[in-house]
Amino acid sequence: MKSVVNRIIVALLLVTITSVAAVAKSKKTTVTFAVDTKVNETLVKSGTYEVVFNDETGEVSIQKDRKVVAKVTGRLEMRDSKGRSTEIYTITQRYASAFIGLAFNCSDQKLVFNQAGMQTGGNN
Repeated sequence: MKSVVNRIIVALLLVTITSVAAVAKSKKTTVTFAVDTKVNETLVKSGTYEVVFNDETGEVSIQKDRKVVAKVTGRLEMRDSKGRSTEIYTITQRYASAFIGLAFNCSDQKLVFNQAGMQTGGNN
């Protein structure tokens, strides 16, 4: 009887550890674009979308109704302090808004996108 209980406990621990590892590999948040916005050369219409960041690949997916609307690569950077809400970072490029990053709610990390066609200054 003890061995059956021990096996069940071990199995539950393995399932818990596996599910925690799977959750830690991606971050999700919901964003609302007030105006049409470019994401990596793809025009995303104004509205509410889900942003999913995969830690392993560095890929960011902008999704609406579980359909991928746009993709871009990104990296996590540290913020000065934890934010109280999700913050969206955009810039104006040639009369259009471009989505360049976001800061997660209650997190000390922000997500910075690697935009195609953007000129960036580097620290050498």
